[in-house]
Amino acid sequence: MNASTGTPRLSIPSRIPAFWSTEQLVELNGSLEAQNRLLEARLADLHAGQGPSAEKAQSDLKHISLLISKLLAENKDIQSSLQRSTTCNSSTETQYFDEIAQQVVDEKLEQLEAQNLMYYFQQQSDNRRVQKYVDQQKQCIQQLQQKLNI
Repeated sequence: MNASTGTPRLSIPSRIPAFWSTEQLVELNGSLEAQNRLLEARLADLHAGQGPSAEKAQSDLKHISLLISKLLAENKDIQSSLQRSTTCNSSTETQYFDEIAQQVVDEKLEQLEAQNLMYYFQQQSDNRRVQKYVDQQKQCIQQLQQKLNI
C-alpha cells in the first residue's frame, strides 16, 4: 500500500510460470480481480473529487490506470493458462484412465491364463487316470483271452 496515496501496490509477475497448478492460477486470478475492484473504487473516488490533492490525484490516476491495464492483461493471461491447463488435465486424465483400464485388462488376462493352466493340468491328470483305467481294462481283456485260449 502506498502510504501517501492509499493506493495498493502490487507485485505482478511478468510471466506466469508454466508449472503453476490450476488452483494457483485460480487463486491468483481471484486476487487480481479483487485488486482490480479496489483500484476501480479508488479511481471512482478520485474522479468524484474525494481523496488527496489534485497533483496526487493525477499521479494516482496514472498509477491506477497502469495497474488496471496490467491487471487486465494478467487476467487475460491467467484465463488462457487456465484453459490450457484444463485441456492438459483432460488429456492427462484420459491417459490415466486408459492406463488403469489397461491394468485391469492385463490383470484379467493373467487370471484367465492361470485358470487355463490349472484346467490344463487338471485335464492332464484326468487323462492319465483314464489312460491307467484303459490300460487296466486292456490287461483284464488280455488275461481273459489267455484263459479262454487255454
